Amino acid sequence: MKIHTSPAPHAEQDVPQSLLSSRLMTTGILTAGLALLTVVLALTGFDYWQTRQSMLQDSRVEAAIVADNLSAAVMFHDTRAANETLGALKAAPMVLGAGIYDADGALFAHYVREPDPNFPTTLRLAGMEHVAERAGMRVLEMARPVEVAGTVWGTLYIRKSMAAVYTRLTVRFVSALLIALAVMALATAMVLRSRAAVRNAENRLHALAHTDAVTGTGNRHAFNERLAAEILRASNLGSRLALVYIDLDNFKTLNDTFGHAAGDGLLRQVAVRLRSAVRAGDSIARLGGDEFAVILRLDMNDETLTRYGQRIVDIFQSTYTEVGQQVSVTCSAGIATYPDDASDMDSLVSNADTAMYRAKEMGKNRCVRFDASMNQALARRQTVEHALRWELEHGSGLALHYQALYRATDRALVGAEAL
Repeated sequence: MKIHTSPAPHAEQDVPQSLLSSRLMTTGILTAGLALLTVVLALTGFDYWQTRQSMLQDSRVEAAIVADNLSAAVMFHDTRAANETLGALKAAPMVLGAGIYDADGALFAHYVREPDPNFPTTLRLAGMEHVAERAGMRVLEMARPVEVAGTVWGTLYIRKSMAAVYTRLTVRFVSALLIALAVMALATAMVLRSRAAVRNAENRLHALAHTDAVTGTGNRHAFNERLAAEILRASNLGSRLALVYIDLDNFKTLNDTFGHAAGDGLLRQVAVRLRSAVRAGDSIARLGGDEFAVILRLDMNDETLTRYGQRIVDIFQSTYTEVGQQVSVTCSAGIATYPDDASDMDSLVSNADTAMYRAKEMGKNRCVRFDASMNQALARRQTVEHALRWELEHGSGLALHYQALYRATDRALVGAEAL
């Protein structure tokens, strides 16, 4: 029975699929992380701007209230009252210092949270003569005129620290970042878990697609892939490869006699014996029905290869026990090698199959090496069969002639032979 093989797959790929998938997953996680970080930074920036605007607004209101409370002290130049009013600002932790300057810009009362010998003694030194607000990265400065009945009697100068703002922003940023990292970690864990589940499912599907359900050996799909890969390897390395094609003798009769369940059990026992006979690196596959194949890298001479094939035949000599019955099953095997007997995958399988059928013609229960003359004999047989079929369908028919057979001693008629 000739079998057809599928086209050889590409054994080499630029990037393995699993590596490409891992890179895509890593890229996706990094992209999501960068996007999340960008969102956190954008929210932090917005929070900073909003907090800064809120602080400016609160500071303006605060300065207006303090200036209004200082109006009488400034108008009467009451330093003691002005210092007491400014001293109340110690309740505001963001205020670093404050000063009251008279109409001439001279300092006559001030408050500092920490001793500051460099506190400006004039409004000009403070740089706030013509500036109402000056917001730096570390300090916020405000100047508020002190008015009584529309007349300006002096100027209130307040200096505030921005440290509290940055502390608040840092806390919020770190909190948001930790939450983002936690979300990323959770998402990554879920992705990895999902990927592991997908990978396990893919492995199970791959095993189902490449494993024979009855014997646990490789199936025809696995056989085609492995043989194509081994031929490519042998071609690249200049090495040799052998294919042993095995068919059980009279298996159909046994299967019909004892049932399919017993037949499956027998096939499983055959697979076990084949595993015990081949080497660890050799590949066994069930091609369907009672047909098996063994792929081996040919690191042995022809004589050793012949003994290898005979060893496979010999493992079938002992009987099998199935459904309580002793069953004897033999096999016929054919061997073909690459590149000696075939130059491609299809011809290698075909030639091994031809050698196996030659073993059956020779009486079964044996292993036969492929020879080119087998194809010639097969071609002649196919030619004769075709001619006979054509004659039966389109010719005048066949006539059977007999030739008498005489005994040489006394010329007596002893039989006849068909021509």
